[in-house]
Amino acid sequence: MPDQLGCVLIGPGNFGRGLARLLQEDQRVDFRGVVAAEASETKAAAEQLGCYAYPDLQSALNDPNIAAVCIATPSYTHAELTIAAAQAGKHVFVEKPMAMTVAECDAMIAAAQANKVVLMVGQLQRFFPLLATARECIQSGRIGQPISVLMTRHDMLQRKQGSWLQRRKLVGGLLHQSCAHELDWLRYTFGDVKEVFASAACKPIQAGLDFPDAAEINLRFSSGCIGTLSACMTSFIEQHNAVVHASEGSLRLDLRLGSFSWQNNIGEGETLIHDDYERGNGHRVAFRHELQAFVDAALSGTEAPIPGPEGRATIEIIQAALISIVEHQAVQLPLAADQYERRAYLEWLSQ
Repeated sequence: MPDQLGCVLIGPGNFGRGLARLLQEDQRVDFRGVVAAEASETKAAAEQLGCYAYPDLQSALNDPNIAAVCIATPSYTHAELTIAAAQAGKHVFVEKPMAMTVAECDAMIAAAQANKVVLMVGQLQRFFPLLATARECIQSGRIGQPISVLMTRHDMLQRKQGSWLQRRKLVGGLLHQSCAHELDWLRYTFGDVKEVFASAACKPIQAGLDFPDAAEINLRFSSGCIGTLSACMTSFIEQHNAVVHASEGSLRLDLRLGSFSWQNNIGEGETLIHDDYERGNGHRVAFRHELQAFVDAALSGTEAPIPGPEGRATIEIIQAALISIVEHQAVQLPLAADQYERRAYLEWLSQ
C-alpha cells in the first residue's frame, strides 16, 4: 500500500479550494495541483494553495504522480469528468450530486469498475456527529420501529445574479442542489425507498432562478415507514430539523441548534447538544472525516464508505421526484429502465 496519495483538484472555486485545504492537512496526501475551465482561475487558485497549475485536464490525468482526483465542478460536468478520470486509472471523489441522471450514474459506476478505481460521492451529512447519533438511536431500537419522519430544510441560499447556480440545466434545480444530502441521509437511516410523490412551487421565490425553489417530497420506505422532506432554498425563516415517530417513542433533532432528544414509552430518554453543526465547526469536521475516508479507501484499494451505487440511489429518488412533479403522480422505485429517459422529466430538467 502506498504511503501517500497524489491528488489533484478539478474545479478550484470557493468550495473546491476549501476541500483542497483539508486535503493539504492530511499528511497521507501529496496535493499536487489544480485545474479549472479557465486558465486565469487555475492560476489564481494555484497561487492561493501553493501548488501547481495544470494547463488542462488531460495534462493532470496524464501525470503519473496523480493517483486521485477531487471533483468540485458544476453538477452537469460530474459524469464526464468522473469517467475521464476513471479511464485514466485515477481514484475519484466527486461532490454531490453524483450526477444529473441515473443513466449518468450508471456510466460513472461502470467506468470505475472497469478500471478498478475507487469512486466515492460526497454525501456530507453521513459524517455529522449529530446525525450519526440520531441514526444510531433509531437503528438501536430504543424508540421501536420507525413509523414516520418529517425532515425540514429551509435555507436562504441567495445566488448571485447570472450565476450558473441559477440555471436548472447546469445544477438540476432544488432537489440536486439542496435535497441530495437529506434524501441520502433519510435512505441511509430508514432504508430503501419504494415510492415517491413530490410537488414543487409554481414559480420561484428568488429572482433569477429558472427552477422552483420550494418543494415537498413524500417517501414510502420498503420498511413501511413514511417520510416527508420539506425543502426551500429561499426561506426568510431558516430551519433544519427532523422529527421521527416510532412504535415505542419519538426523536427530535435540530441541526441549526445542534440539539438532539429522544423519549420512549417506558420513560427512558435523553437530550444532547452537539456544538458541531451550523453553530460550530461541524462542516469542517465532517468534510475532514469525509475526505479522510476517501483517502483511506484509495490508499488501501477498498470500497469507499459512500460508493457509486449509494450516490446513484439518491439520484434515482431525485429523478423519481422530478417525474412525479411533472406527471402529478406517485412513482415506484426502482425505476424501470425505460424511465431513465422519461421525456417529461428530461424536458423539465433541460429547460
